[in-house]
Amino acid sequence: PLWVFTSVRYPERDARAERAVRERLRRAIFGGEETGPRTLVLVALCHATGLLKRNFAKDELKGRKDRIERIAKGEAAGKMAEEAVQAVQAAVMVAAVMPAVIVSTTST
Repeated sequence: PLWVFTSVRYPERDARAERAVRERLRRAIFGGEETGPRTLVLVALCHATGLLKRNFAKDELKGRKDRIERIAKGEAAGKMAEEAVQAVQAAVMVAAVMPAVIVSTTST
């Protein structure tokens, strides 16, 4: 590895799946039509993790903020997705803190 670059990227061979997911998100957020439960969970997860901001323009999202919030907060799937993200974040925090606690308690 070269020490100049700090990350490794693996280009995809076929971008169709990623384009399909983005199109599902676009239809759910900007289309205004009813969407299936899987797409609702996808929107909620992307909202909770900040991925919507990385895939759509800020101005676009600002105009649809109410719809995104309704999907993410109002739907049962959105609540489950938010709880899942919070649980993962809590687990990561515990995994990061516990080694330091163990080292500090065993070394004294």
